[in-house]
Amino acid sequence: MFRNIPTGVAAVLVSFWAVGLGMPMSARADTEVRFVAPQHFADQEFKRSASRAEAIAVFERFLVELGDRYVRKGQSLVIEVLDVQLAGDYASWWSVMNDVRVLTDATPPRLNLHYTLRENGQILAEARESITDANYLTNPAARASVDPYIHEKVLLESWFRKRFAAPRANGAAPRIGRAS
Repeated sequence: MFRNIPTGVAAVLVSFWAVGLGMPMSARADTEVRFVAPQHFADQEFKRSASRAEAIAVFERFLVELGDRYVRKGQSLVIEVLDVQLAGDYASWWSVMNDVRVLTDATPPRLNLHYTLRENGQILAEARESITDANYLTNPAARASVDPYIHEKVLLESWFRKRFAAPRANGAAPRIGRAS
């Protein structure tokens, strides 16, 4: 029903909904995602404008959801996506399957990111990181998924938990949520 709503419009609708419920907007986490020169990303998916636009929309929405889930209320997070190499590679050697990604141990997902986490105008954390998962093929949840970006989503959720999840009072790690 709301699938085709542009990201900016959806953010405004959510803002009105939150204000209508009496939720102060400053009390929630704020996540902004920027893609820096995505047409130059390493992965072929970002070379074609149509597939690039779709991938950017999926990753932006997912990163904002992760920010809402893991970044503490009152903090703001800016993520700059500097490069993306999706899991697998196209089977260019076989012309019949040139639009099928072949997943191998040699083609793990990799994302280069720069992030800045702030609270009350102060920088709490800032770093440039290259994240990857060489064991991405062993994840049983990813194997059962039909999501074309599941390996990248699992990687990003793991990274978010490690960087931004608040430790529990009892010292236990937060529960792992399902990648969407």
